[in-house]
Amino acid sequence: MGAECCKPREHPSVEDDGWTRVHDAIRLDLDDLEATLRRMKETGMTPSADEKEKLLEYFNTYHYRFIETHHVHEEKTFFPAMSERCEVPEKMSAEHKDLMDALHAVQASVGVRPLPFPPCHFPSSVFA
Repeated sequence: MGAECCKPREHPSVEDDGWTRVHDAIRLDLDDLEATLRRMKETGMTPSADEKEKLLEYFNTYHYRFIETHHVHEEKTFFPAMSERCEVPEKMSAEHKDLMDALHAVQASVGVRPLPFPPCHFPSSVFA
């Protein structure tokens, strides 16, 4: 082991960095959802009530929860750690609040309540 353990760690390229990948995944999921809804509108497809409910359930269960958990993690863990080393722009948190407010408004407009988080997750009240 010796000096090997003390070498500075190489940082991944921006393209391979976890920070970039997680944000790309969120954007891709939302882009896919938007494209699906746009194609449905353009082709005149009218989903059944059951199909609408399944789409909302899928979004609420997977995409919404991932986005909220990710942002809560940044607010509770990542931003405080960053702020010990540099100034974290206020707009980063403001953007999270705006996005979560918009997601909550969409859920309310279609009659979907946010799912309760299991005890291992942070509460969504971070954005209240």
